[in-house]
Amino acid sequence: SDKTVVELAPANLVFLVDVSGSMDRREGLPLVKSTLKLLVDQLREQDRVSLVVYAGESRVVLQPTSGRDKVKIRNAIDQLTAGGSTAG
Repeated sequence: SDKTVVELAPANLVFLVDVSGSMDRREGLPLVKSTLKLLVDQLREQDRVSLVVYAGESRVVLQPTSGRDKVKIRNAIDQLTAGGSTAG
């Protein structure tokens, strides 16, 4: 049977990641990072992803980046480290 492929609109994803000290545990930031990397594998060229972190202050880690730049996105995720207090 013929299968219909649904074309999804381009996604513009912004990930806001808590990098406060409470995330410095195995089921905290490391789990978030590995999950984000799995999602990166699903990104298409027309998709955009941004990465913003917060602890003591908010900081943009990755400006909107095309899904084709998977290495750049993964590198930004790898650089995330936990520490500091939370300013939600």
